[in-house]
Amino acid sequence: MWKLAGWSGVKPPAQNGKFVGTVSKLLPNGSAFVTCPDVVSTHGYEAFVNPNTMKVCSLAQGEVVAFNIHLVAGKPQMLAPCWKRSMTAAAEAAAAAASAVNARA
Repeated sequence: MWKLAGWSGVKPPAQNGKFVGTVSKLLPNGSAFVTCPDVVSTHGYEAFVNPNTMKVCSLAQGEVVAFNIHLVAGKPQMLAPCWKRSMTAAAEAAAAAASAVNARA
């Protein structure tokens, strides 16, 4: 299941993202890279995520995202919005149950 993140509400987003990868390599300035073999094989570089996109999409290291890119100086850069993979219903139920147990303890 995917959840849209970082949509401005103005222009309808493209349906899902062309690429799927994992947010990785967080940098001190708030930017990151997305590890995605398809982007690397097509463009020769991992997709860069600028600090603003990280913020508006509320991205964190380790999240799986579906995304689109544009090229900046010939290098791929992730665009907002993106789609974040959310937990399955079973995983959400398990997390809620564990939270309830911990709250009672």
